Amino acid sequence: MKDVKKTEVAFITHNKHKFIEASGLLGRLGINLIMEPLNKMEIQASTIQEVATYAALEAYAHLHKPLIVEDAGLFVKALNGFPGVYSSYAFTTIGINGLIALLKGEKDRSAFFEAIVAFFDGIELRIFSGRVDGFILDKPVGKNGFGFDPIFSPKESFPKSFAQMSIREKNKLSHRARAFIAFSKWYTNTVNYT
Repeated sequence: MKDVKKTEVAFITHNKHKFIEASGLLGRLGINLIMEPLNKMEIQASTIQEVATYAALEAYAHLHKPLIVEDAGLFVKALNGFPGVYSSYAFTTIGINGLIALLKGEKDRSAFFEAIVAFFDGIELRIFSGRVDGFILDKPVGKNGFGFDPIFSPKESFPKSFAQMSIREKNKLSHRARAFIAFSKWYTNTVNYT
């Protein structure tokens, strides 16, 4: 394995939970994330890739340093992919119980989480994705995590929800971890040589 020097990359987020998950993963690989709670404009778009790309370009215009933006969505099959790109809005408006209510009577509770990590350094824009398939549970379970974690159970750990897992356990399965790992492999092999 290459000896990788520690470099700094700004992570544009206000979400301390996302920051803890990401910095734990990337710190071991020599990437030092710096939390930048810059207000990012949330555009209305049809994909999370569009949202993350716009946010990365917008953030760079203010910071002028290498940065990443992460955006994620929960896509529920029985709801035609809702809440998807609007997951954050759905969480703050209808919440976990509202999503469960929308699924009342539905037999197919399959869903997936998808995360996009957008990196931009002023020259190159790179997009990395991660996905985890699973199911929406009938009721919230667990106290860890954030967002829809208490009602999402990955296939690999069914019926255990993300909210029942430690950060270490979640980082072995999560969409976010998969996107950040894809980013870190590219970054350490392309950008971050000693």
